[in-house]
Parts: sequence; C-alpha cells; structure tokens
Amino acid sequence: MKKFFILLSVILCTVFVGCSKDSDNSSSSNSAIVGTWVCSSYYEEITYSFQADGSFVEAYYQQGWGSEHNYGEYTYKSPNLTLRYDGCSEAVTVRAVISGDTMNLEGMTFYRQ
Repeated sequence: MKKFFILLSVILCTVFVGCSKDSDNSSSSNSAIVGTWVCSSYYEEITYSFQADGSFVEAYYQQGWGSEHNYGEYTYKSPNLTLRYDGCSEAVTVRAVISGDTMNLEGMTFYRQ
C-alpha cells in the first residue's frame, strides 16, 4: 500500500507540473530582434528587416549578380529564430544570438542599423 501512495504522489506531481500554464513570451522575445540587421563583405551584403508585427524582409546583394528580396513571417524565442518564407510550406529555424547591437546568426555577424 505504501508503494501505491508513493507512485500516486509521483504521478500527481508529474501531472501538476506538466499541466502548468506556459507563459508565451514570443512578443517580448520578438522585440529584441525588431529592426534592420546587416552583414556585409567586400562583394556581398545580406540585410534582414524584422517588423514588430512578425513580418520580415530579407535582401541579398552580390556584386556582379544584383539583388534579391524574400518576404515572410518570423518568430524569435532566444536563441531560436524561425523564418517562414512566403510561398514555402516549411519553416526554417536557425540559431540567432543577440548581444546589444550585434547578432550572431549561424556563424555570420550582423549589426543593427
């Protein structure tokens, strides 16, 4: 009988902890990334413009090739940045670590403009 009560206690603790209300801080997390971020080198430039409404614009320019723009929606919950490009059925999740006006995005360094 003692084992039964111990097992019941463990199950109840698990249920109550597992059913606790999760806080959704996506809007506050998103605010850390809102703005325009640029990574540039001698021959190329990548710009991400993240809006407060959850939309983004990705601009890519390469010398000699011209530019390309992509649009979509994003969510940022540090350190995961999920991008859903317009016209694509699957989202892309990358690691984005923000420190002040610097963002490390999968090994590339972006600066807030």
